[in-house]
Amino acid sequence: MFTIFILFQNVLTIYRVTFFHKDKNCKETQRVITAFGTNIKRDFPLTEKCRYYESYKPEGDGSRLYRLAFSLRCQDDGTVRLIDYHPKLNQAGCMIAEELYPPSDEAYAFTRNFTTTDNCQDAPSPDGDPSGESWKVEWDEDACKSYEILKEEKLEEHQFEM
Repeated sequence: MFTIFILFQNVLTIYRVTFFHKDKNCKETQRVITAFGTNIKRDFPLTEKCRYYESYKPEGDGSRLYRLAFSLRCQDDGTVRLIDYHPKLNQAGCMIAEELYPPSDEAYAFTRNFTTTDNCQDAPSPDGDPSGESWKVEWDEDACKSYEILKEEKLEEHQFEM
């Protein structure tokens, strides 16, 4: 007899982060970027400051429309912390280790803590626009587990003997 491991697409978890421009209430028509992932601790390692995202004008000259630099951090109390940085960091700046406590970091913009019931929060617009912006963070129960522990749990769920 031997054991076969079957991995399905649902082996991993899911989270998503959505940025809304000119809206403080996460109005779907104002969303401009959504980033999806499978494991917050793996996708936003402590050895890197943040992730950098860009969106582009769909028609016309293809120039950059929005830039975002942020990180997600799972907290011990079950919340997820979003730390926003000035996008001037670019990809290279996000790849460096988070050496300073965020408010002391010159690239730091703001921090928001999200719960599963309070997953939409407004934030100040970096360009001073009074209509502001908002962020929505959604995740499932496994998104903050250690990736290695989660992988083993999921493999055990999907193993059978032949």
